[in-house]
Amino acid sequence: MEIKENGLRKFITIESLLRHQLVNLYPTYEIKKVSIYRLTRNADLDYDEEEAQDLLVKIENSIQKRKWGKAVRIELEESPSNPVLEILKNKVFGIR
Repeated sequence: MEIKENGLRKFITIESLLRHQLVNLYPTYEIKKVSIYRLTRNADLDYDEEEAQDLLVKIENSIQKRKWGKAVRIELEESPSNPVLEILKNKVFGIR
């Protein structure tokens, strides 16, 4: 997210913005810990560069498939609590 301040362009990640606004987003909850993670999913995209007209449609379809594709990587900002880590392993990656 771009922020302009004193004529300068600064950037802040959406994750950082959300982290600092959690109290406002969930005012009735006690937030004990925040652990941010990013999930990368696999979605194969095979296309012929000669078919440029269909390329946009293929990319759009690939993005839709990626929402449900197999999880292939996870980036953790810091170590989440054990229950959260277990949920990520079991539900997202199918690791028992």
